[in-house]
Amino acid sequence: MDLMSKYKLPYICSIAMTPLFQKKIVEGYDKYKYCFRNCLNAPYLVMYLQGVMGFAKKQFGFSKAYIIVQDTLWAQGTGKGLEKWYKDNGWEVGSLDAYALGASDFSPS
Repeated sequence: MDLMSKYKLPYICSIAMTPLFQKKIVEGYDKYKYCFRNCLNAPYLVMYLQGVMGFAKKQFGFSKAYIIVQDTLWAQGTGKGLEKWYKDNGWEVGSLDAYALGASDFSPS
C-alpha cells in the first residue's frame, strides 16, 4: 500500500480481507486514497458464512463441521471466528486445520 501510494498508482486489491486494510485507509486517507478493495473483509465473510451454516442446520439438520483454511493471517482469523460460532451454536467441530500457501496435497486434513 505504501509503495502504491508513494507513486500514486491505483491499487485495486481483490484478496486483502484483513480489516486493517480499510483501517489504514480511514486513518490516512490522503496517503492511501489510491487503494481500493473489491472484496469483503474477513468479519463480513464470517457473518455470511454463519448465515449460510445456520440455514443448513435449520433446513437440513447439519450439526458437524470440519474447518480447513489457508495458513494466512486472514484465513486463520476467519477459521477461528467460524469455529467459535459453530461451538456457540451447538455444532460439533471435528478440527480446525490449516494448509500451507501453495499446497497441492490436502491429504493430511
